[in-house]
Amino acid sequence: MKILIFGFFLFGLSFNSNAEWTGLKEMSELKAQTNGLYLVLKSFSNTSSEVDCNRDSFFMPMEENSNYETRASMWLAAFMANKKIEVSYYECHGDLIKAASISFK
Repeated sequence: MKILIFGFFLFGLSFNSNAEWTGLKEMSELKAQTNGLYLVLKSFSNTSSEVDCNRDSFFMPMEENSNYETRASMWLAAFMANKKIEVSYYECHGDLIKAASISFK
């Protein structure tokens, strides 16, 4: 049982280590939709070979995030304060990049 739990822990660490990051970028558009948040970053181009989406815009689906309100609040605070943000991502959501984490300084 301990080996099984340790295996899940290592799998989780390896999954998180594969995140792509945008670097600090300015937000040019933030749109709240009925199913989530849509975000466009200025001067961002996805060059990842691992996450190959059709568009360079981000989406954070509401139904797939247990802490949606916290993340949405962080995006809105950064947008209103004109702060640069950094977004991590692992996969696509349709033709958009599915946002995972957000950081701003």
